[in-house]
Amino acid sequence: ISFSGFLNALDGVRSQEGQILFMTTNHKEKLDPALLRPGRADVHIHLNHASEQQIKEMFTRFNPEHKHLAEAFAKKLPVHKLSMAKIQGHLLKHRGKAPEAL
Repeated sequence: ISFSGFLNALDGVRSQEGQILFMTTNHKEKLDPALLRPGRADVHIHLNHASEQQIKEMFTRFNPEHKHLAEAFAKKLPVHKLSMAKIQGHLLKHRGKAPEAL
């Protein structure tokens, strides 16, 4: 498929109405402006690495009975250095064993 064909599939004559398309990239600056113009990409959300608050909230979701450990867990991790997926993987590995997650 050509780039032109891709753009036509997004919003050309043969495109379907009522659909939502999610696009992800690590290098938004490298994308062709035609792909990002209004109507094709109306909402842009930057997903940062985890904040301390996000770390605490994720710990609590995985360990609601150990909410009191969330602060200690968050303090042990570097802020804005780890992805939410990385933290989630760690918590999944220690699911049901909150003290071990620390």
